Amino acid sequence: MQIGQLKSLSGYIELLRTSHVGVNHVTTEEKALLSSAQFRHLGFARGKEIVAAKSRPGESCLMIKGISGRETVTPDGKRQISALHIAGDFVDLHSFVLKQMDHAVIALTDVRVAFISHSELRRIIDLSPHLGRLFWLLTTIDGARVLEKIPAGRQCET
Repeated sequence: MQIGQLKSLSGYIELLRTSHVGVNHVTTEEKALLSSAQFRHLGFARGKEIVAAKSRPGESCLMIKGISGRETVTPDGKRQISALHIAGDFVDLHSFVLKQMDHAVIALTDVRVAFISHSELRRIIDLSPHLGRLFWLLTTIDGARVLEKIPAGRQCET
């Protein structure tokens, strides 16, 4: 495990900057604040669990390289992927407020990730409420995209 400054935050900064929902630009000071954040870097092989379902993470995971998937297991034991994550995506930022994961995050390719502690996220949000709003806006958009992919279920017969 290596703890240090994330060298590849440009993907996340670019996502914040170019979001298609009319987000204000990220200032030079906010970029510096994000770049000062302390991360723990890890690699995971394809098929390995990055974040466990039902866990209570004390940190959130940012994809640096590769592809991961949001995975749930159906009642009959089948694996269901409800979202894909690529470099620049926070895969579980919602765990900061929800506390317990309702799904797992699995490496679909070999991946490189950076974990940022929730206390470090709290520090960033305290120093920049604007970044906090952007974090939660992107989390809300992510949740809405997942929900729109879930089938409505069977229609009732009349």
